[in-house]
Amino acid sequence: MKIKSNRIKKILCGLGIISITAAAALAQESSSKIWSSGSAHVLPQKRVEVGLFQALNYGQSENITWSTHPIYFLIMPNLSVKWSHGFWKDWLIASRHSAWYPTYLLRTIAREGTGGIISPEFDIPQMFAVNNEFLITRYFGDDLLLTAKAGLALGIKFGGLDDRTTIDLPLIYNRLAVFYHGYQLRAGIEGQGKLYKNWNYLLDADYFYIPAVDHNKAFEHKGMILWNKSPATQIAFGYKLVYGDYPFGGQWHLLPVLDIQKAWMRK
Repeated sequence: MKIKSNRIKKILCGLGIISITAAAALAQESSSKIWSSGSAHVLPQKRVEVGLFQALNYGQSENITWSTHPIYFLIMPNLSVKWSHGFWKDWLIASRHSAWYPTYLLRTIAREGTGGIISPEFDIPQMFAVNNEFLITRYFGDDLLLTAKAGLALGIKFGGLDDRTTIDLPLIYNRLAVFYHGYQLRAGIEGQGKLYKNWNYLLDADYFYIPAVDHNKAFEHKGMILWNKSPATQIAFGYKLVYGDYPFGGQWHLLPVLDIQKAWMRK
């Protein structure tokens, strides 16, 4: 679904206000602290989580959580680690470091016919990206959880990459842009809280920016309802609003989100 009206700017402001206000007003269920999220918290040691579309997460220790997208890994190797650095005053601090290798995937879709998205006339060089970001999370009493984050992504490639190979699709374009411009800045905020019993919410907003180039920004906002059916099962559904500053101009997309996550303790 594409949204082209200028009135979307007012909607964006409203969503930002709602996200921050809801994070400050709604309570967080204690069970939601267990599940992995965009906060500075890491998983308990030996806890494993996996979802249909979410990453596979593993708590190696009380300070380290490893993550990877297992389905994507077959065509685009990726790995992430979240490292807890403890508290500074009332803030929990962590850093997240990730790397991914898209060359094989892009070469696979650089062909004619079914599955071809990039013209085969273009060469895709060897390349990988690294992303480093800091996260700070604070509890206000026992009821409020708010997280802020900021980071820098670097795109490293061994050869030229033609600008005409861009994939101008939501979510994809924002993440591949780092290979065309070398680096990308990112900042965001996330709020979590309780709606009713085992029903929780998650609201976040992320801003992507590449200085000193055209079509250099993107925005993503997600609203989710989380049902913690049990400590081992979580069902999530909601929406994702995406803005991309594409080569042909800015465009908005509204996408549905649905996921089921399972968790267990590894022996």
